[in-house]
Amino acid sequence: MSTPSATRNDRWPPQIKYIVGNEAAERFSYYGMKAILALYITNVLMQTKDQATNIIHIFGFVNYFMPVLGAWVSDRFLGRYKTILWISLTYCVGHGVLALSDFIPSIDGKLLCLYSGLGLIAFGSGGIKPCVSAFMGDQFKSDQGHLMQKAYAAFYFSINFGSFFAFLIIPWIRKEWGYSWAFGVPGIFMAVATLIFWLGTRHYVMVPPANASKSAGFFKVFFFALRNRRQRTAGESFWSPAVKHFNATDVDAARSLGPILSIFALLPVF
Repeated sequence: MSTPSATRNDRWPPQIKYIVGNEAAERFSYYGMKAILALYITNVLMQTKDQATNIIHIFGFVNYFMPVLGAWVSDRFLGRYKTILWISLTYCVGHGVLALSDFIPSIDGKLLCLYSGLGLIAFGSGGIKPCVSAFMGDQFKSDQGHLMQKAYAAFYFSINFGSFFAFLIIPWIRKEWGYSWAFGVPGIFMAVATLIFWLGTRHYVMVPPANASKSAGFFKVFFFALRNRRQRTAGESFWSPAVKHFNATDVDAARSLGPILSIFALLPVF
């Protein structure tokens, strides 16, 4: 009988529970707010159903565009941990603005709070979206790849777990205690999500951003190769000038973008 390898690690990193807990609470806050949003816009703000649809769709658009910005800030400047932590604070503020809007007497004031709160939430939710799942992957060592499938299953279960209970609980809170609490409770859960994430700080593996690791980045490598394309000799590839100027890792990363885009280019259109 063969014995298991001594280097094989069959236990999840302890910090995974903080990331999964953060995701469950964050999704509860997001879907809890969204569960009552249409009713609030039509019943309290006295907007038409068409106007409510426009507002919610614009909010959705911004929410799903912000990952581009969040990923860029994370990869180039702050790193995933700081991006998640600091952008989560704007997320909390957005929920707070929505909760306080119920105390403003005028419709115009409430609408201003609505737009401000939704803008902050979209920035927060979208900004951390590309970072959290990637940050969880950073926590596993090279000999723990066999654990990642189960870990991501738990991660996506936490998303469904949080959203399921949000759709059950927040409409009930709205009915019993009004919109202030119905918007406030998701804000409390987002604050809890941020706290849970922060509690795992000393355990996290933190991959530095590209600027800190002195990585050249795609655009720098690409435009260098483009400007110096006439220096290529017959039979050399487009990237050949860059190979002489940048390290092999940066050039390989830039070269890999083309095949990746050939697969994923249609997703934004979809």
